[in-house]
Amino acid sequence: MVLLHLKSASDQFQEYLYECKADSDTIEKVSCDVINIYNLRFTLKVLCDEMRRMVQSAANQEEEATNAVTTVIALLDKIDSYLKPERVSLRRKGGLSNVSEMDAFLDDLRGSLLIITAQTQSPANELLQQVLMENVALQSIANHGKQMFDTHRDQLWFAARKLVRSEHDTLSKYIGSNDKTKIVIKITKQNGNMPMREPCVDEDTKKKMMAFWYKKQENEKALKEDDDDSYLYAKWADNQALKQSFLGFDPQKIQY
Repeated sequence: MVLLHLKSASDQFQEYLYECKADSDTIEKVSCDVINIYNLRFTLKVLCDEMRRMVQSAANQEEEATNAVTTVIALLDKIDSYLKPERVSLRRKGGLSNVSEMDAFLDDLRGSLLIITAQTQSPANELLQQVLMENVALQSIANHGKQMFDTHRDQLWFAARKLVRSEHDTLSKYIGSNDKTKIVIKITKQNGNMPMREPCVDEDTKKKMMAFWYKKQENEKALKEDDDDSYLYAKWADNQALKQSFLGFDPQKIQY
């Protein structure tokens, strides 16, 4: 299975893995799946943020809702952990984003919303009510729709090349038939420009390199300042000391 590593230039938290078959999965299917996962992750992130604010407000107002709040916060922490970009380091062993798992999280959030509203007797947040209870797509809400992508129209890119959506062409047209491959892909709008290339050196490596060269410059500066050569006249630096000791000759005891 080919491993697709999606990176987003606009959202650093949208970094995840998806796998498919190079010879059998069409570009159209891969594009739909990858963009659908992107939108689901974005939806979960927005809903978790809204739910956390609502839970915090409920905890401040109703002491009786403490147990329910604790349960919901544990669920939110679990979802946040699932969405962390650091999971890509796990690769296939737990690093893949799965649609069924995210759908299950949505169901859990729906149940949590019912519990919180029942415990606190307070109305649900409007956004949570629309998305979780009325099944309104987050993409149709003006404030968030611009940050999401159209599953059937928007475009994937790989190595500065557009993966032209097709029901006939497979991924092997662009990467070959080797399934033991990992590629980095990005998403743009349908008529969007080519995404920016990945930097040759990542930010962490760049910081380490700068720290190394700064330390090296400081060491060279210290060596240039420390040009005292008086140690050359010390007794231990005399290359004739062994011979003179056998002869019983000690130049330091000579008086002129």
